[in-house]
Amino acid sequence: MDQKDDMIKIRTLYASTAFHLPLGELEYLRMWIDDAGLEHRESWYCNRVIVKDLQTQQIYYFPFYNWLGTKNGDGETERLSRVDYKRRILDESMSMHMLGQTMTWFGMFTGGGNRLRDRVTRMDYIASLIFALVFVNIINVIVLKNDDSIIKSSVSFSEFTFTVKDVILGAVYALVLTIIASLHILICCKCRSFSEQYYYKKRKQEEPEFKDPSASWSHTIAGLTRAFLPFPTMMGMIYIAADGMSLMDDSANSFYIRFLISTILWAAVLEPLKGMIWAFVLLKTSKSHKISNKLEEAFLKVKPVETFKRNPYGKIEKDLGTEIADISKLRDTDSRKMRDEQLFVTLRDMLCFFASLYIMLMLTYYCKDRNAFFYQQEGQEFDVVIVLTTRTRSFRNSPFFEADHRLNVALSRTRHLCLLMVNRSAAWESRLWSDLMQRVDPAARHHQDEVLQRLGL
Repeated sequence: MDQKDDMIKIRTLYASTAFHLPLGELEYLRMWIDDAGLEHRESWYCNRVIVKDLQTQQIYYFPFYNWLGTKNGDGETERLSRVDYKRRILDESMSMHMLGQTMTWFGMFTGGGNRLRDRVTRMDYIASLIFALVFVNIINVIVLKNDDSIIKSSVSFSEFTFTVKDVILGAVYALVLTIIASLHILICCKCRSFSEQYYYKKRKQEEPEFKDPSASWSHTIAGLTRAFLPFPTMMGMIYIAADGMSLMDDSANSFYIRFLISTILWAAVLEPLKGMIWAFVLLKTSKSHKISNKLEEAFLKVKPVETFKRNPYGKIEKDLGTEIADISKLRDTDSRKMRDEQLFVTLRDMLCFFASLYIMLMLTYYCKDRNAFFYQQEGQEFDVVIVLTTRTRSFRNSPFFEADHRLNVALSRTRHLCLLMVNRSAAWESRLWSDLMQRVDPAARHHQDEVLQRLGL
């Protein structure tokens, strides 16, 4: 039973019967609630109820899609549903519960879907995402440091200047980010949780021939990957901070634009698409994914119908009851918040994360002055400095050329002679550059033809 707009609470009830026969063909299911809870919390929204008969492996779907309670909907506290055998896998794969399992940034805020929460924790999603971001930025820095190409054409949008190459590489980085961020999650999904490992060892002691029917890996493998991730992540951050600061203006701008494009494309397009595809594959290959897995069913020691002995009325078979209690503890979640409180917290965390990321990127872009940092750190001055602008278009409205601190650094590195080569007509349209040229002594201004003539060229 799901709560509407609640992205984490889902309950699985394991029930045993005292009959020697299976449940039979279920046709109807009646559900009701008491009046517990305050105000609107007394009402619950039920999407549907899924029942699986472990003896016959038959799965029944009972759709409700309505409120139970007097405070919401039509006020009914009891409802009757008829079985529906038709599966809507596409709709199920886009549900919040499934996307909480398969989307990295969504699972980072919600803690993941309930079915995999024991195996994949919130910290796993966070660590996987940070490692992937660091890995992609290392590639970004290495590519820029080995890129000697000249920018021939660029497009300006608001305060951003980018090229087609930046867009293409940003898309490639987004794809790499999607793949890398999923590797650790896939490993944890394949490994048994701590509780499952405990019950697995306990069962092995009772029955040495017992085998995991789901072929899950040991909990130790997930522990090793969790211990490994922090080291390369920290080393990568140090590398980015050291070599990234030495990038010159064009390279620094390209680094920022490519990172921004890859992050937006990953969060808005590739990650949701990956989540829906992954959820679709899970539901298509495992019909009982939302109910139980093979290892959990193996813990229950379900007997075939032919060997299931009839028990006295009101008595539950002891061993089966013990296993049911163990599984109930295994599937219990730590979250006990109300649906509206949890939804508010989740939305607040998501908004804060993306707002913080945007603010950080904006501060990095507007406050960067890598030329000044480089020269001040090195403390280098030269007898002769040649400044090449290599621009024939207008300097006006160019964030790069109209940065007064950048021009100040370029001109203040000389001890004796500074040669400034500039297209006069292009620079004259800029207020900064026109003021500079007016301050230059007319005797120090030389035209290209005059210079070539003096050099005998």
